[in-house]
Amino acid sequence: MTNELSVLVVDDNPGFRREIVAICEGVALVSRAQGMGSSDADIIASVLVSAKDTLLILDYDSMERATHGTTTQWLRGTTARIERESNVHVVILAKTSDEMLAVKMMKSGAADYFPKRLLSGVLLEKCLRQFVDEQKTSAPARRALVERAQNPKPEPLVVEVEGYEVMRKLYESREAEIHLARSLELGTTVVLKVVPYSMNSEQQIARFRREFKAIKRINNSCVATVYDFAETDHFAYMALEHFPCGSLKDRLTNPMPAERAVQYLRQIALALKQVHAADIVHRDLKPSNIMIRADNSIALIDFGIVKEVGEGTGLTRHGELRGSPYYMSPEQASGTEVDSRSDIYSLGVVFFEMLTGNRPYTGKDLMDVLSQHIDSPPPRLSGELSLYQPLIDNLMAKDREYRTDSIDELFEEQIFNRSIFLSPLSASHSA
Repeated sequence: MTNELSVLVVDDNPGFRREIVAICEGVALVSRAQGMGSSDADIIASVLVSAKDTLLILDYDSMERATHGTTTQWLRGTTARIERESNVHVVILAKTSDEMLAVKMMKSGAADYFPKRLLSGVLLEKCLRQFVDEQKTSAPARRALVERAQNPKPEPLVVEVEGYEVMRKLYESREAEIHLARSLELGTTVVLKVVPYSMNSEQQIARFRREFKAIKRINNSCVATVYDFAETDHFAYMALEHFPCGSLKDRLTNPMPAERAVQYLRQIALALKQVHAADIVHRDLKPSNIMIRADNSIALIDFGIVKEVGEGTGLTRHGELRGSPYYMSPEQASGTEVDSRSDIYSLGVVFFEMLTGNRPYTGKDLMDVLSQHIDSPPPRLSGELSLYQPLIDNLMAKDREYRTDSIDELFEEQIFNRSIFLSPLSASHSA
């Protein structure tokens, strides 16, 4: 382990959060300290899982609001995914001294627990130094405690669905399985997305039901066709359109010709227009969620973490990664409320990657990537691609008030029709 560590402070009180960050920044062994609200527990979980040499100072009450009273389950599930060698601590802060709560948090994976009233700069610095001094000896024991706290692994799921011939499993995550199947009624190949009850909370099952309703509500060819949804004794499932041509991600091994990138950008923008017209924010726009049909048209998938305009974050605050940090808007990365402009930012990130073959921001861990989305200027295009820089600056403006308000506005401002939006090849031919 190095003599430096990163600190992430999660508390919904901005003043308290800044105070703790300032104290941490004054400690010599801290290389970086950052604060954020608890608005998205999944981002916090993702940062921890990918982090190394990191201390999370977490306000219990803030996290209780973010997870709807399931902080214990969130902490247990998150710490279980942290690699033994990552050297990551979680310190819980609470309003009062509660021995029972402290024991519960420690058994769920926390390294320590402090009442806020006892917290001081001296105690915090002592905690940081102890983190460094004891990490090597305490990590195996702490990890063993966490592992013992985890639920036993369930039996393998047997997927048998009436009306479908299940052919093979394509993918498996902690929450769902994806199977290739043949619909006997339709006489065509479909994808079965299966969500086992044994691996998911009621909130996660509710999120799956909500994904089905969102797709049906949009009811447009710009999203994957959903054929069926039902719940069995052991799992819920959804039958979806199969995309044998793969996703946009499969076509990004190298920079894409500008004309093709523009064509895809138009299609994705029009798809988002339909999604936003249904008062839905996708919140997870990325190349792997943009599928491509045989006629080269696109369809959006994965509406599991959508947010309806005007509502709170609701079901989208618990569990694993919700939204890829490489494509997150600054407001999403900082844990604040999002609207349709968040998707517009992600659209800009995808466009930049299509043009260059690279993501705009990379770093040693997800915390670094999120910080760049919040603080770093929009990425720069060079050479002939600089023609598109004004568009990138618009879509990826850090302050959403300076970002295009809607997809309609993109067309109203004729961004798609001015010479700025022509490919270099087309521009040279029209000269």
